[in-house]
Amino acid sequence: MSVAPLDRQQRFVRLAAVLRAEMLRMDRLVSEAEADLTRAARFDPTVINRARIIDIQHYAPNHRANLNLDYRIGKFAAVAHENYYSTFRDENDYPGQLFSANWTTDLDLGYDVWKNVTVAVGGRNIFNAYPDKIANGVYATTGGLVDGEVYPRTGGPFGFNGAFFYARFAAKF
Repeated sequence: MSVAPLDRQQRFVRLAAVLRAEMLRMDRLVSEAEADLTRAARFDPTVINRARIIDIQHYAPNHRANLNLDYRIGKFAAVAHENYYSTFRDENDYPGQLFSANWTTDLDLGYDVWKNVTVAVGGRNIFNAYPDKIANGVYATTGGLVDGEVYPRTGGPFGFNGAFFYARFAAKF
């Protein structure tokens, strides 16, 4: 009997709720939650090692939640996103390390200058969240790996660059 290199089972659950709150003059409040329950049911250890199986199951966070607020009053608009990412692992690159769950907050504030022209300022990850620093194999003199890496090379689900702020000008023709 031959076993396939990987027999993968994936269950994905997504829930979403939308609420319109006219009394608060809120355009909409959206809440979403996701769960990814991927697991490797059977695998051939001569083809796929244990670290890859752990990555298949935990490289992306198994739980994620978003709370989005879209508020508009007159010419002013505000959009806020609160994002939750559960723990994740990268067993192949950082064996044994479990990276912590984290929250990020995005905010966009806009104003309709004219009918077809909007200006806005905003930011992604405005509270400057970072993934955990790499724990194993770190050089004391540099605080990083041999290549200078301090955070996981992929940055995890929300990156390793911290906050990003911007100004935006939009025109509709």
